[in-house]
Amino acid sequence: MFDGRGEKKEGFSFTRQLKVDDIVLTFDLENTRIPVSKHIDEFLVNQLNNWRCD
Repeated sequence: MFDGRGEKKEGFSFTRQLKVDDIVLTFDLENTRIPVSKHIDEFLVNQLNNWRCD
């Protein structure tokens, strides 16, 4: 499987998209991270909310 940089990686991975309001995040997620994917989503949403400028 190739990653987003065109480099070959071992194992299974997939591209995931997460939409937060008007922002869409796209990232690769390896099969070993699938069980914690909900926590990764929560972390990213939290980070985006903390970085927002009003």
